[in-house]
Amino acid sequence: VVKSSGQKMDLNKQALASIGQPHLMRMYYEIFSEFSLPTAQCLLTYRDFSNEESKENIIHTIENLLAHGFLPIINENDTTATEEIKFGDNDKLAAMTATLINADLLIMATNTFGIYNLDVDSNVYGSTIAEVTNISDVLSNIKSEKSALGSGGMASKIEACEIAQNAGIETWLMYGYDENFLTNAFKNEVKFTKVLTK
Repeated sequence: VVKSSGQKMDLNKQALASIGQPHLMRMYYEIFSEFSLPTAQCLLTYRDFSNEESKENIIHTIENLLAHGFLPIINENDTTATEEIKFGDNDKLAAMTATLINADLLIMATNTFGIYNLDVDSNVYGSTIAEVTNISDVLSNIKSEKSALGSGGMASKIEACEIAQNAGIETWLMYGYDENFLTNAFKNEVKFTKVLTK
């Protein structure tokens, strides 16, 4: 970015987020328009979940959008959030939003086919774990690596699963890069992990 004077200007992450948001929403608009689904943007911060009035406003807004046929695209408000109040990734945001609106199901698309069995001796992943009830049983299977496109990694997804589970919401962890991955999961045609409620 160059100022009118010709001097270069550094942009922080919050400024970059404000530039990217319209482009991101345009992509969502174009994709969901193919299914005749109008979209709306809801930007949230951690602070919104710590205030009762804000939480009620979130619920009212989402329910109102859904009632009028709009698909809410919920994201963290990176343009205003400070380090102290940032979610850090969308996994926790998804779980907290699902809890707030009492969702029936939380689906988290990732770059793995769910949670894998891990051979502790060889440190090599094996098959997908189909169902998990006790999250503590799979904590030792989780490595700390993050993908190049993500900020949370599987550890943050497990934390989000725990938030949802405590609220009585089942979570599905699945590979999200294949076409029709959602319908394939509902048809049980692909391997993925279900984190069940207790």
